Amino acid sequence: MHKKYCVYDIRGSCASGKSTLVRNILKRYENEVILDEDIPYHWVPELNLCILGRYDMKGSGVDNVKGSDRIQSFMESKLKHHNVMLEGVIISHVFARWNEMASSKKWKYRFFHLNVDLDTCIERVKKRRLKRGDKRPFNPENTTRFLTQTAKTIGKLKDAGRWVMVLDNPTKKEAYLAVIRQIKKDLKKQSNHEEEE
Repeated sequence: MHKKYCVYDIRGSCASGKSTLVRNILKRYENEVILDEDIPYHWVPELNLCILGRYDMKGSGVDNVKGSDRIQSFMESKLKHHNVMLEGVIISHVFARWNEMASSKKWKYRFFHLNVDLDTCIERVKKRRLKRGDKRPFNPENTTRFLTQTAKTIGKLKDAGRWVMVLDNPTKKEAYLAVIRQIKKDLKKQSNHEEEE
């Protein structure tokens, strides 16, 4: 049977734990930062996984990668032989492009929604700002907007019949384990060349 590789698309508002989830994976698995290709990524051999963006410096994920066409094209090239993970605030509330990509029969597309409540996200953003010395008055408008838009997008993806796992206010450990369990389940199927049930 034809082996299908997977996309793990981690979604959530500002400070919902997307980057923390990825960093937890990188702490537990040997990985290498690849910088000499079109988009920088972390290569995790044990999971056959390309994690897009850099996590070895300030800023992370695909929010720092310019061009959605470029991101998608790079993902498609990697999905011929590898699994791919991506996360970012900006892509979290985009529906059409990623819904279309998820409709492809060439790969499996997994959406994970870190559905963290607004008050928690706001408090985390405030703490981040204070940690870097930013003492200006905080306006929660952007955080509120991103959370609302992301929730709407997840609803659309569900309505479109996409594979979506919603994690409500997960701890760091719960988010990590949910994603890793699915990756390992998919790896087992890939090793057996099984099709999606």
